[in-house]
Amino acid sequence: MNWHFLNAAALWALPAVLIPLVFHFLMRRPAKPAIFGDLRLLKEVIKRERPRKRLREWLILLLRILALACLFFFLARPVVKTGGGASSADSLAVVILLDASYSMRAREAGISNWDRAVLMAEKTLSALGDKDRSGLVVFSDRVEFNSVSLTGRHRDLMEKIREFKPGSRTTQFVPAFQAAFSILERSDAPAKSVMLLSDNAAHGWPRELQDLLLLFKDSKVQIVSSRLPSPQRNLAVSDALATPDFSGNRLRIDATVHNTGEMDLTNVPVALETQADLAAPFVKQSEALVDLKAGEKTLIVLSAPMNSGESLLGRVVAAPDSLDADNFFYFGLHSPEKIRILCVEEPSGAQALTGESFYFREALLAPPSPFEITTVNVSEIKRQNLASYSVMVLVNPGQMEADALRQISAYVERGGSLLVTSGERVSQSGLDDILPVHFGSVLETGQLSVSVRAQADDAPALSLASEYDWDKFNVEKIVEPVLKDAAEPFLAFSDGKPLLVFSGDGRTAVWMTTLDRKWTGAASKPAFVPLMRHVAGRLSLRSSQGPFPSLRVGDPAMPAAPAPKERGLAYGWQEPGIFKAKDFVCVNVEPRGGESSASPLPEREMRALFPENPLTWVETGEKFQQQLLSLLRGKDVARIFLLAAAVFLFFEILLASRRIRTAAALVFLMTVSISSGSVVPGNRFIFAQLKAGPEAADWDPYPSASRDILSFLQQTTSVKTVPSPRWVDLQDPLLFQSPFLVFTGAGRLSWTKTERDNLKKYISGGGLVFVENRTGEISGSFDDSFRSELKQMFPEKALSLIPRTHAVFRSFYLLRTVGGRRQAQNYLEGLEVDGRVAVIYSHNDILGAWAKDLLGNYLFECSPGGEAQRWESQKLMMNIIVYSVTGTYKTDTIHTPFIEDKLRN
Repeated sequence: MNWHFLNAAALWALPAVLIPLVFHFLMRRPAKPAIFGDLRLLKEVIKRERPRKRLREWLILLLRILALACLFFFLARPVVKTGGGASSADSLAVVILLDASYSMRAREAGISNWDRAVLMAEKTLSALGDKDRSGLVVFSDRVEFNSVSLTGRHRDLMEKIREFKPGSRTTQFVPAFQAAFSILERSDAPAKSVMLLSDNAAHGWPRELQDLLLLFKDSKVQIVSSRLPSPQRNLAVSDALATPDFSGNRLRIDATVHNTGEMDLTNVPVALETQADLAAPFVKQSEALVDLKAGEKTLIVLSAPMNSGESLLGRVVAAPDSLDADNFFYFGLHSPEKIRILCVEEPSGAQALTGESFYFREALLAPPSPFEITTVNVSEIKRQNLASYSVMVLVNPGQMEADALRQISAYVERGGSLLVTSGERVSQSGLDDILPVHFGSVLETGQLSVSVRAQADDAPALSLASEYDWDKFNVEKIVEPVLKDAAEPFLAFSDGKPLLVFSGDGRTAVWMTTLDRKWTGAASKPAFVPLMRHVAGRLSLRSSQGPFPSLRVGDPAMPAAPAPKERGLAYGWQEPGIFKAKDFVCVNVEPRGGESSASPLPEREMRALFPENPLTWVETGEKFQQQLLSLLRGKDVARIFLLAAAVFLFFEILLASRRIRTAAALVFLMTVSISSGSVVPGNRFIFAQLKAGPEAADWDPYPSASRDILSFLQQTTSVKTVPSPRWVDLQDPLLFQSPFLVFTGAGRLSWTKTERDNLKKYISGGGLVFVENRTGEISGSFDDSFRSELKQMFPEKALSLIPRTHAVFRSFYLLRTVGGRRQAQNYLEGLEVDGRVAVIYSHNDILGAWAKDLLGNYLFECSPGGEAQRWESQKLMMNIIVYSVTGTYKTDTIHTPFIEDKLRN
């Protein structure tokens, strides 16, 4: 711990503490006893009293010295600074690191972490003096802005901060800290600090910290880090894979969603939306409801029509939550005119109903179909433009001529896909070199069952495996396959022998039995059609253009090499979406890196990064600036010395007074009178609000609204107010000390008989209750229960519409409409008791129109009228309050002609 003083010159006055001692000795006079008569008793009393008197004098002297010393220390403004760092506060050097990654968009309690960080940065800069110096680094996964050097123009940096907002990039802390330490190493200030304003997402730090420690070796630099709230409800869409579902001629989207918030989620809608072109709006095609525990992720399946000849542009969208930046994932997919398939079959006459490929062709051409099939024999291959076909199917081929084999091999080498089906002739075909298998002898398999071998990430195959009964997919014979390296069985028998085999690159496949019913009854099974469509579709994707390029926000829009050295990288799009370059490009944020969860780095790991630097965390809130100054300059303890001086003077007065009891009583009475007088509200308006639930969010969702209402009331009317609201419940005696009571709710009410009796007594005694139905729903749970409670208190009465001629619309402003945060109803309801409206009931959430965030910005838009509607809401609130204290004064006859004239004009 070390001490320093903000006004050290005042310490030169410390010798003045000896003044009471000097006066004490100057005023001393030798005692001269005056003996008269026989005063032995009096002399003995004086003698015994002298030690007590001397002690009292010395105590008074000590208290005076201490009081003076404390006053001088107060004027010197002492500061205590704990830990390391400079002991002088003549100047500070502070670099602010402001995180602009997309996780800073997260909102809690209506305020984004970015707004919290900006407010803290502005408070930090405004707390610095003329001798202090400041720097600024705005960063994401790169440095967005670097002030390079320190400056004394703190206000300029505040203006610079307002130019930024959080983008769509992730977080990397190392470049930002390198920039900050580089700025500070050129400063000779005795006290240096780095102020990190970030959610401190753990993924933004490298896993290997040893090399990092060498970068930050300046132990004089103090690290101050903010604590910002993590997202509570956040469902991130981290991936979307679009594949054609040829079995139903639809597009299948397998979307990965991740609950990165701290709360479990139930029934959260995730939708698939598509657009015809970039200028067209997105249209919802399908939706799924997601239930996920915190930290879990899952795969959901969505679908959309697959229209021939159209490119598909779309996005997967999750419902709004704490962090909307990761609620979208954009994708695009080429869709060819038709998937052209060349079916090669022997003998000629393959178009007949008896052709071996008949069932295969029927499976692919069943409407709706994206396939177009041409059937030829081997000799006709040379007359075909093979490049125009996505897939070639060789149906139980026999021995082929060398020219045909060369054409087929060249077709596959150029990117074409090939499916070969088996039979008696296939082992003589000579195709072994381009297929994933060698053909063996014919085997009997009638007693074996079949199953699909789907990879964990192959969603269409998994769906195919789970939707059909493969135990009934009987195959009597196959040609035994000998698998080559990288061959991938897709269908296999229970003994492990493959029935359908794909090559490792997915361009060739072999069906180890016949396509007709010679060796299998599979063609009559429900699984046959979707299986053949899946195989043809999977092969066609290998030879088609596939999906559009997908980039992360900020990725280079073009390859960096080869390029001249002087030419830098051309960075691409900085926001997610679908864009048009040479072709369509889909750009997304990077949620898979952990940015969506923004889980902060644990404190122990943070301290391991900076083992030699003082490291402290600060909380957001009203005391942030005071806490920060205590960290940077030390804690200002001047007030403690002022309080100590007052205490010493108080005891000095008590000891110096000849009537100690009288002095003590006088001080006590003054204290009591001051404290009691401070709580008497007098004849002032009290804004009372009803507590009607265990959580403040239930009955006081807008904590700032009441103070703003009272401030506005005092500025615009002559009504004197108590500056703070009063919160009461229905059993609080203070309920009857205010003629005005506000009650806002959204859930079902259930009051006890005592509570109902107290509220009825309050209303009948002249109180006005203003009730807000925040939901805006008529016949909702709050609306029904509130009307029921009123009916129990006043069985013979009911709520009715308040006419526009009523005093509540004229008490201060002349109102023609009913405002609110949302204009659910353009009227107020009221309950009349003893000839006056004693209960006013609103559906429009009028208090919500007053709600503001910590920066003084309105939390909610007013719908549909905007700011004009907000002004009507504020005027209506003033009218209700003025009506509560003046009653029907404005409906008196003398006011009628003036009001009518005002309304006409």
